[in-house]
Amino acid sequence: MPRGVDTCRECMDRLIEGGFNGVVSVLRVLAETGRMGPVDRLGFTLDRHVAIEALTEAMRVFHALANGARLVRIEAGGGARVYRCCELYRVETGEPCRGVRGRALEGEYAGSEVCCVPCPEAPRDEEVRGVVECIEGSSCWRDFTRALVARALARP
Repeated sequence: MPRGVDTCRECMDRLIEGGFNGVVSVLRVLAETGRMGPVDRLGFTLDRHVAIEALTEAMRVFHALANGARLVRIEAGGGARVYRCCELYRVETGEPCRGVRGRALEGEYAGSEVCCVPCPEAPRDEEVRGVVECIEGSSCWRDFTRALVARALARP
């Protein structure tokens, strides 16, 4: 068992206490932008090596999204704010939005109603290593990965 991971309970407690919130945010952004492949594989695999590969793929996809993120000033909820959007697109009235919905104040979408999926900061390497340790060394790694994905898919 990897050093630092003593029990199944330790991994689950760390998840519940928010110790893996960066990874959860990455998985949530992938789900909100329709990139469910690595999220599904992580949550439903029966092989811990495939789970680690899915986590690695999720991080790669996230970094590609984050590298292409756009800063956009959006008026929403009575005020204007600059958002770093992993995904940005026009929306029509009544069309669902899984991010921030508002009126773009500048750029190519100026004046249009847009949906912005905000891009979180990338999780620290130590946090990602912690998730890998829980997958590699915990006896309940399947429950842990399912809980990790469930937390990401739950509405914040």
